[in-house]
Amino acid sequence: GFTMTYGKFEWTFWRRFSDFDRLDALLNSKYGLPPVGLPPKQVMGRLDPDVVQARQRVLVAYVNDCVRRPVLLYAPELQTFCEFPPDVVAIISNGG
Repeated sequence: GFTMTYGKFEWTFWRRFSDFDRLDALLNSKYGLPPVGLPPKQVMGRLDPDVVQARQRVLVAYVNDCVRRPVLLYAPELQTFCEFPPDVVAIISNGG
């Protein structure tokens, strides 16, 4: 899972690599931003614990990069994908 914090809020959400791939394509097509860098798709070794851990680190960096971009932080697609709690969405919507 991926754990996120915003202020005093902390939550965990679960996604597969293919979900990240779809999100990346959607955000790039809708907001016209360059890719922030997903790791390449892998066929071989994808169940190797070292590969899984390395990919997890890159996906965490991807989410962190997305939420640092104001246009994406406010994007409902990212908020839904990351399962932002309603209180966090309200804070962000009010400029917080």
